[in-house]
Amino acid sequence: MRVLDVGAGPLTWIGKNGTDASWPLMRLIRWRKRMDSSCASRHQAAVETKAGDGEDVVKLFGRQVFDLTFARNCLDHSYDAIQAVTSMIEATKPGGIIVLWHGPDEGETECYQGLHQWNFHLENAELVVWKGDKN
Repeated sequence: MRVLDVGAGPLTWIGKNGTDASWPLMRLIRWRKRMDSSCASRHQAAVETKAGDGEDVVKLFGRQVFDLTFARNCLDHSYDAIQAVTSMIEATKPGGIIVLWHGPDEGETECYQGLHQWNFHLENAELVVWKGDKN
């Protein structure tokens, strides 16, 4: 079984065997590690997290690769959450599972402050992703 953790942070918490991970801020962590090479040797992750946005999952990993694609509390921080979800769908094998674990309507709840820019909720058992008039 192959698993993808989108927006994993520096260390995925969903497992290490067969897991790939991506996180936009990994670019900053890698820069910081170059500045402090002793830090890099102390913190070796079981899964290497790739630097990449949720919108670029297919570019990073390919189409129909994963049995399970997972995102927790991260897609509301995306440039384009609709594209991020679409990319996750395209990266998941037919019959695979996609798990989105987000608070409902975080953008609205947080008044679009900081990273909270998109909203997710269920409406009539359908996922609704929206921001302003884009949904």
